[in-house]
Amino acid sequence: MAPKYVLDTDSLISPHRFFYPFDLAESFWKCLSERKGEIWIAPIEVYNEIMDGSEEDELKKWARENKDAFVEADEETQLILGDLLRALRGTYTDKRIRQFLRRDDGKDKADAYVIAMAKRYGAAVVTFELPKGLAKKHNQLLDTEIKIPNVCNMLNVRYINLFQMLRELGVVINFNCP
Repeated sequence: MAPKYVLDTDSLISPHRFFYPFDLAESFWKCLSERKGEIWIAPIEVYNEIMDGSEEDELKKWARENKDAFVEADEETQLILGDLLRALRGTYTDKRIRQFLRRDDGKDKADAYVIAMAKRYGAAVVTFELPKGLAKKHNQLLDTEIKIPNVCNMLNVRYINLFQMLRELGVVINFNCP
């Protein structure tokens, strides 16, 4: 069974830092763990971005425990990455494409892999990024930051945020008040 969702790095980092920290929302993380592979996956590049964070934390521990949900790009995903790159080359400057594909340390960013993997499986990208308005002049490449939703739109890949995913899955988060 193909996964329904491919998670972006920020779909894991933001909940951890801001609204579902492990000490307050353990059930959220347990639900993700129980549904990995079946409902969601993420490229190994997402795992690498989490692991490259500066400090050891609960998210790194959780990611290690669920490493099998972070998958390598297969041959079909690699071919889609080529299509993605060709689409970007016709729209954005080389500088912006490099910034979208590579981190400052030279490692691959996860974004392109997230989109290509979602396209490959017919899944939705889960991201908190918002599309950026594009005002392209005739025959001029865009020199603006490339956002996941804009690339999703170029490749006809659905994107949603984490809350939309949880609603689609019928997840209800219950809090226990002492």
